[in-house]
Amino acid sequence: LTGTDASGNSRSVNVQVQVLDNIKPTLLTKNATVYLDATGQAQVTPSMIDNGSFDNCSLTLQVSDTVLTCSDLGMNTVLLMGTDASGNFRALGATVTVMDTLLPSVQFSQDTIQAYAGAGCAATISWSITASDNCAASVSTNHANNSLFPYGMHTVVATAMDASGN
Repeated sequence: LTGTDASGNSRSVNVQVQVLDNIKPTLLTKNATVYLDATGQAQVTPSMIDNGSFDNCSLTLQVSDTVLTCSDLGMNTVLLMGTDASGNFRALGATVTVMDTLLPSVQFSQDTIQAYAGAGCAATISWSITASDNCAASVSTNHANNSLFPYGMHTVVATAMDASGN
């Protein structure tokens, strides 16, 4: 800083100038849909819910929930959080819908079950079924296990269904 009087005398001193940023980031969000993978998880990144957020200086974005799971099926609020270089912070929610579109699998313990007819020309048939899914699945059949079947060929159909209706 230099000061000069009317006679041309001048003196200079050094002055430190500090520029401060007290403006919070401006956050803009958009809703998103994520799909569970084979492990029952879906990743959420800032770019999925950011809709052009900005700051007068630099901006770092994060999300409150980076992984959603089977227990999060449906609509969830995820926060987009923005922090600038001066530590100014702001958070804004977005709706992230979690979907499960993977089909469960079902497996009988064996493909063909043979039993010999006893009294009344019928036999009691039993089987075991396993189902697997990225989320929990239940199994139903068109015949009860340990059912009495009359002589002849019969088809047992097993259906596995998860919480999403797959």
